Amino acid sequence: MAHGEKPHVIACILCHLPNGNGHPESASISGLSEKYIIDQMHAFRDGDRENIRAPNMTEMAYAISEKDLKEAARYFARIPRSQQKWMRVVETSRAPANHVGAGGARFFDKGAETVPLGPDMIYEVAESEEVELRNDHAGFVDYVPMGSLAKGRIVAMGNRGQMRTCGSCHGDDYRGHDDAPRLAGRSAYYLIRQLADMRAGYRKGPALGKMKDIVPKLSDADILNVAAYMASQEP
Repeated sequence: MAHGEKPHVIACILCHLPNGNGHPESASISGLSEKYIIDQMHAFRDGDRENIRAPNMTEMAYAISEKDLKEAARYFARIPRSQQKWMRVVETSRAPANHVGAGGARFFDKGAETVPLGPDMIYEVAESEEVELRNDHAGFVDYVPMGSLAKGRIVAMGNRGQMRTCGSCHGDDYRGHDDAPRLAGRSAYYLIRQLADMRAGYRKGPALGKMKDIVPKLSDADILNVAAYMASQEP
């Protein structure tokens, strides 16, 4: 977890940080079940989960021993809920001006300027420039369109009968249930990417479970809104 195993297994905390909450380009894996983390690494290994943005995950899934994988999964699964709060969500029509900086993260521009936030946009911005230093005490704020949280709640509740509710698998509080992962308090960027990947077929196989019947029913707007709603929930 802390040091990896040369040459193919990178230290987990390099991307996911010691607190397991990660940055926009990586997953928040804090508090996920040990079995879920192991199953996802097996999905990378077996070709059921393609990570076109970070192919090193597939390389590591092939190379890591089951013993090391279990130890790393146990570490992240045991991170207490009090340490999983990482996202702050703000509904707005205008967001603070920001730019893409080191590591692909967005940072605030200096000054008080704002930029329009369209109905199909989310800005996920680092709370502090300390993020560039991989500071695991510096989280993120999601600026989301006005009304997106209420719309996202409708999607989470089954989108007016079109599909199962998110809580039926992920728990009524969206904090995970059995081997279904926690959704509450996770990055909206990350959730949008995963739902889009499921819809495009980059995630498949038994690990996808009931999601394979749900994602075809989600529009782009549904995905943005439900991701914003989940990011706003207490982890």
